[in-house]
Amino acid sequence: MMRKTKAVRQGVILAAGRGSRALPLSMKYPKPLLPVLNRPILEYQIEALKNAGINEVIIVIGFLGDKIKKYFGNGQKYGVDISYVYDNNPQGIASSLFSVKDKTQGPFVLFLGDIFMDNIDLLPSIKKFNEYEANGVVIGRVDSLEKIKGNFAIVYDKRDLIKKVVEKPQKPSGRVKGYGYYIFDQGIFEAIGKTGKSNLRDEIEITDSIQTFIDLGARVVCDLWDKWDVNVTDPGDLLECNLRMLRLKNLKNLIDDTVIIGNNVEIASSIVGKQAKIGDKVTLSECLVLPNVEVISEGNFASRYIFGEGVTVSV
Repeated sequence: MMRKTKAVRQGVILAAGRGSRALPLSMKYPKPLLPVLNRPILEYQIEALKNAGINEVIIVIGFLGDKIKKYFGNGQKYGVDISYVYDNNPQGIASSLFSVKDKTQGPFVLFLGDIFMDNIDLLPSIKKFNEYEANGVVIGRVDSLEKIKGNFAIVYDKRDLIKKVVEKPQKPSGRVKGYGYYIFDQGIFEAIGKTGKSNLRDEIEITDSIQTFIDLGARVVCDLWDKWDVNVTDPGDLLECNLRMLRLKNLKNLIDDTVIIGNNVEIASSIVGKQAKIGDKVTLSECLVLPNVEVISEGNFASRYIFGEGVTVSV
């Protein structure tokens, strides 16, 4: 299956999942809108697409998706054109991707909207996609067996051509896991159409569709990155991601300029979002306070908490 050379000009971000493992946060916030250093995960991905010269972005939204739409709008303030597709009953990653079939033309970058990575550089992967005249690129990294068991394994040959992808393998072959970032041409939609639901989760898995794509003759290559990422599955992932970024940026705290702070407040290794309010005699250590949230209990000492709108989570 050879493809006609065509520039990668579109980005697709899947953000329709209900995030059940992120409860209770996901009752109030769609996961891709949760912040890392006071910026939504989606914002990092949109920025990466823009930096790669991709100005057309399609976001698939579902539960609480109107909050995403309200936040990002048409994308003008980010220098991109954002459109939205609703998937109110997601049946798996591949199923959500299929919902944009009629809105894509040619090759596109695919992001899973709950995968965080800082300083994403897509240009080398796009270059590899073109040089190999590939139908797809799956971005991965060498990782521990435990991480691979919780993600998916990539098996490829000396030419970087992928032979097999396996969702959550119990006995991984090799040490390469997928990030959840991809490049595909339009052939992926044919593969999705021929993919049944998995026994694992009764969903149409993107890994199964990639394997079907390969079996149909597609040239799908692996591009190895060495950057750390976080699949923000639960509140603990979100807090650890924020604390790690705080350390990497050599910051003691990150407190937005609009935050109102009371008297005798102590804040250490914490992130506080826009328009938040911290009451008198409150002590925060390794905490995340989301935008527009009040932490006002006098004398409150909180360590490793996430404070959201009507939601408080101890991690």
